[in-house]
Amino acid sequence: MDRQLFTKFEGIKIPLVSTGVSPFAGSPQFGEMAPVYREKFFNDANAMLEIMKACYEGGGRGVGAIPF
Repeated sequence: MDRQLFTKFEGIKIPLVSTGVSPFAGSPQFGEMAPVYREKFFNDANAMLEIMKACYEGGGRGVGAIPF
């Protein structure tokens, strides 16, 4: 089975599964866990890598990134 999940738009492959920045930045949609996630991930590249690896192993090939 091909675990890479893409769609095509105007001939360009776009990943359907991606890792965003919300858990790493401690975004408010995580409620009480937001500061916990920010503390765990924001300054720890290895902790971020764990999440990114899990996404990749699950077929995710995209990354949503914003500058801080």
